[in-house]
Amino acid sequence: MTNTLFTIFICLTSLAAIIGFIKPSIVLPFLKKPTRIKVFLFYILSFLLLGVVLAIFEDRNTSILHNAKNEMKKGNYEDALEYLSGIDSTYENQAELEVLKQKISEKMDSVAIAQKKALEQESIDSENALLSRLSNEIKSDALNGKWDNTAYRNDVSSILNECILFNVWGKLIEECDSSKNPEIKKRSELLRNKVVAFQKKEFPLMRKNYIKILGEKLWEHNVEVLPKRSKNKAIEFVGVYFANNKNIKDVQESMNVQFHNLRFDRIQYRWVSVSDEFTYYDLETAKDGDLVLEYYQ
Repeated sequence: MTNTLFTIFICLTSLAAIIGFIKPSIVLPFLKKPTRIKVFLFYILSFLLLGVVLAIFEDRNTSILHNAKNEMKKGNYEDALEYLSGIDSTYENQAELEVLKQKISEKMDSVAIAQKKALEQESIDSENALLSRLSNEIKSDALNGKWDNTAYRNDVSSILNECILFNVWGKLIEECDSSKNPEIKKRSELLRNKVVAFQKKEFPLMRKNYIKILGEKLWEHNVEVLPKRSKNKAIEFVGVYFANNKNIKDVQESMNVQFHNLRFDRIQYRWVSVSDEFTYYDLETAKDGDLVLEYYQ
């Protein structure tokens, strides 16, 4: 392209020079006294200006091409193509430019294919890991009648740790809900059934043990702690301490998280056991068989 323009320019300037040598005023109408010498000088100046312009374009295109090749070596193919798009249309070696663009496109396609395969393998690995976790939990002692709960009955913290275990199972099952793998769905449903049955058995026992431990702790403060309702779903505190409404409020706020984690649905406070008046809080908690998808801190 550059060579073509250069040839055209030579032809035009040469023609202008010939005409100018014959009649200078035609070529240099903007001068008051056009002469053949001035025509010759104009001819030489035109060539010099053309050389400068071509050098500028050539240097710019060469620089862009150099930057594009560097980006290609780094693996930044999109940046390389962006550089190449800035090369002027007068660049003389358009064939080389197109070859380079083709190479970059092929590299980008190769990278895209490799990334797709990597993602597919990552998905396979993730599914295999999930299947392994599901199998391990399904076969666990806790869900197969071999549960030793002594480590979860020593104090309030250890009782709440069992809620954390339920939360781990719940999160695992929830993760499987979005899977399209039929085997994952199958094992997840089996785990769900086992966890639901286990929670229904454990939560009442956990609340019973929790009430017992609180009762032993608060006995020295003249506070009695009693189970209420079926499956120990309610808890009652009895003591003169609760004649003060602020004390009731403080205890409820400080222990509210524990009450929710253990799924109590009512908390009652009396100042004496024979009193018909008492303060209570009804809690909106999940059923014992509902998966533990959130553990309150």
